[in-house]
Amino acid sequence: MAKTLVILDPSGIPPPLEKVRPAARPASHEGVRLGLLDNTKPNSDKLLRRLEERLSGKYPIGSFTHYRKGGSALPLEEDLIDRMAAECDFVVNAVPD
Repeated sequence: MAKTLVILDPSGIPPPLEKVRPAARPASHEGVRLGLLDNTKPNSDKLLRRLEERLSGKYPIGSFTHYRKGGSALPLEEDLIDRMAAECDFVVNAVPD
């Protein structure tokens, strides 16, 4: 059965579909470089620290790298996107309120 990917973009300007592809799933969690992106909303840093604690206790993840946006209402900076792409295999964005 075909799966559908739904993208919700708060900017109202969705990316072209040819640029949106689900990430390939790794064969193992071992050595995966995971980025944790704090979007500056209240408690997002706490959520990401707790996530790191839980994942590191359960999976052999290679590294965790923390990043922080310039502000929750601002788009992600291009240089930060490039850095995360070079340094991580996957990135988790925290959006608590």
